[in-house]
Amino acid sequence: MTQSPPIQSADFDALLEVLGDGAMREVVQMFVASGKERFAALTAGIEASDATATAQVLHAMRSASGQLGAQHLEALCADGERLSRHGDLATAAVRASDVAREFERCSDWFNANGWLTN
Repeated sequence: MTQSPPIQSADFDALLEVLGDGAMREVVQMFVASGKERFAALTAGIEASDATATAQVLHAMRSASGQLGAQHLEALCADGERLSRHGDLATAAVRASDVAREFERCSDWFNANGWLTN
């Protein structure tokens, strides 16, 4: 079974049409650069058993992912956010690992397609 691409072209291209190459490059670079900080906050929220903080980080990641066409990442973040809001941090922690792997796939896609270069 083939895995779908991490970024859906139609969604990405629609935003690209609105922003243009330069602004899109900045948005992608900010998205990827913010990943380290967001994952640190996500880990801290889980380790502190802070469901609200965990949900907030996943919500922010979900929104940014959706805008860039990272539909699978968006869905994983939404699920983790839902789990966190329901107090299931053990399962949210597992979902956070899934989010990290998918974020890497997205970052690799951006890099391979020239969006992370100057």
